[in-house]
Amino acid sequence: MKYVVSSSVGCTVGQGQRLRLTDAQIDIRRHALSVLDAEKGDVEAHAPLTFKRGEVIDLPMKWDDLDSYFRSVLEPAKGDKPSPEKKPTPTGRAKKTPEALKFGDDANGAGGNVGGLGSGPAGATS
Repeated sequence: MKYVVSSSVGCTVGQGQRLRLTDAQIDIRRHALSVLDAEKGDVEAHAPLTFKRGEVIDLPMKWDDLDSYFRSVLEPAKGDKPSPEKKPTPTGRAKKTPEALKFGDDANGAGGNVGGLGSGPAGATS
């Protein structure tokens, strides 16, 4: 399946990874790979290979089979769409919106009563 490198830092493919590249990509990286099928562009990396943002690589794995690293730096090329992912289910906890926070409330709803010291004036003793 074809993927486009989407990360601004690029994508690194490790030693032993098989992939399909264009002739130009093979020529640039020939020192670090072996060509398995010149006609198809099938290669195997002998050293880490780096690809810049926007480059297209063809990996033998479907989107669902990619590990988290590849999912974070690649996206399917146009025409190769991944299967729909499951959306996370809501936890049931509502976030406090700015309108819901009152003056003096912190994010935990402590109401300005820091450390349980009471709400009297500073320096006051009981």
